[in-house]
Amino acid sequence: GERDPETGVERPIASLPNDSAPAVDAARQGPATRSFLAFSRFPTARVRTHDDETVVRIFDVRFLDAPLSEGEEELRGGGLFGVRVRIDRHGRILDDRLGN
Repeated sequence: GERDPETGVERPIASLPNDSAPAVDAARQGPATRSFLAFSRFPTARVRTHDDETVVRIFDVRFLDAPLSEGEEELRGGGLFGVRVRIDRHGRILDDRLGN
């Protein structure tokens, strides 16, 4: 975090959402995801649903990009240090790959 020099109060640099939807459990079964999680020490997940499929992105917080501006609070996943898993509405993995 950042420490305010006037008050000495520490405030977070950015927010870090961590979804725990059932889709995350399904995504953990993919081969690329299992390999990534064996490496990742601090995983975090984001889940987005689009029409009939869900996209789960899992990143290691050690490799997240910093916000572009002070007004932007959410950190972004960095390059190849993550996995992207597409899951159909029945919980089946459609695609499981390293990177964004």
